[in-house]
Amino acid sequence: METIPATETYPRLLRRLRGALIDGIFIPLAALGTLVALAYAGVESTWVKVLCPLIVILLLDPVAVSATGGSIGHHLVGLRVRKERTDERIGLLAAVVRLLVKTFFGLPAFFVAFVTRKRQALHDLVARSLIVHKSTVGLPLHELLPERTRRDEHAALVSVWRRILVILLYWVLFYLAWIGPSRDEIGHLGRRPHLHSGDGRALHRGRRPLHAGSAREHREHVRGDAASVRSNRSTS
Repeated sequence: METIPATETYPRLLRRLRGALIDGIFIPLAALGTLVALAYAGVESTWVKVLCPLIVILLLDPVAVSATGGSIGHHLVGLRVRKERTDERIGLLAAVVRLLVKTFFGLPAFFVAFVTRKRQALHDLVARSLIVHKSTVGLPLHELLPERTRRDEHAALVSVWRRILVILLYWVLFYLAWIGPSRDEIGHLGRRPHLHSGDGRALHRGRRPLHAGSAREHREHVRGDAASVRSNRSTS
């Protein structure tokens, strides 16, 4: 079992987001490339089309994290994933759980790192993992963040889980505020003006609907025309 250095430092959130962005581009492209390759190979099995991209995703994230200490994005930005209490790599199950939590919560999961002592995101807390630098040689001081202590003014206000709950609550409220106007617009577009039975028949026949008063005037006008035609015939 490897020991943890007493003066261990942690990366900034911006560096972690760069690694996540690399994974967010490369891994979906790899899965899409797998589907394209299957299509060119003439594979028609639905199970194969589902399992092959899923296997690619598992290989590039949880398997890579448990076997090498990080995904492609982690390695490119100089980070590695280890266990919270030791310097060993996390297991495959923990890496899968970490990926599921990160995928479900998305970007808000990373913001939890602002309030945890060891700069852990939400998926790190659930998987009991930690993100550290692969090497601190040549890194500027602002990239080497120390562990928060109770003496820090921002860490001494409320508990970590309470701050995490508030962040998740804000995320839910933002989501509800975003989908609320969309539903109203869809409902407004889906409503149709109420038509009376007579108006509906008129529209179905391609004529303008007639109200009660205009309908009576129309019938009187037709009767007057018919009477004038009969009078002309009698005189002739």
